[in-house]
Amino acid sequence: MRLILLLTLSALLALGQAPAGPAKPPAPAKPKPAPEAPWTKKNALGEPDLSGVWQQQFRDKQGRPVVGLDLADFTDIPYTPTSKAKYDFNKTPRGQATDPEGYCMPAGVPRTTGLPYPLRILQTPGLIAILLEGNVHSYRMILMNQEHPKDVQPSWMGHSIGKWEGDTLVIDTVGFNEGTWLDPGGHIHSDKMHTIERFTRLTENQLKYEFVIDDPVMYTKPWGWDYVLVGHHDWEIIEYVCNENNKDIEHLVNGTK
Repeated sequence: MRLILLLTLSALLALGQAPAGPAKPPAPAKPKPAPEAPWTKKNALGEPDLSGVWQQQFRDKQGRPVVGLDLADFTDIPYTPTSKAKYDFNKTPRGQATDPEGYCMPAGVPRTTGLPYPLRILQTPGLIAILLEGNVHSYRMILMNQEHPKDVQPSWMGHSIGKWEGDTLVIDTVGFNEGTWLDPGGHIHSDKMHTIERFTRLTENQLKYEFVIDDPVMYTKPWGWDYVLVGHHDWEIIEYVCNENNKDIEHLVNGTK
């Protein structure tokens, strides 16, 4: 009797069960987000990363490196009579022999960025530093979100403040002395010069550089140019001492640079 009851109960339970269906397919895996490139990551302040080693790579039509860059070959320059006369002289061998950079003086702005030597950008909260390998192994300091002092002491690199406009670093510089050329071509400036520079990282290895020069003494209106710096993130800048073994001195003395 017990066996009959057990068999009857098992049959009733089997009748009450839903027929087995096909197994449910597993839920599709959520797609993983594309990995973020290191150069696109923002810091705690939401600022893009411009740090690294960068270098201009100007080339002529034959693909050869250009060292003696003359801005007049690339952009229209609104000279005053004074600046045009000085530029015409500086293009001559005698004028080239007066180039301050050839005497190991600081190259100034915007020339330092266009030197053939690499530079390193160091980015910290409140301060961005540009370390320059070439010329006199010098540096620039960009004070972020500050104002120029009322009485700026004139200097070779000027007084620079910075801010972010979207992903572009904007550098405003005043307080220059008159000791530098804007380029190896011999363009000059006065102590009234005011520059605006913009750095925008386009890709991992491309940094766009733009500058505008506003100098009412030497030029009739603001003017500028832009180009792209190339990243060398496996490089480090090295020591460079301009006065050490300076081969340019004999040319400067003889006016045959």
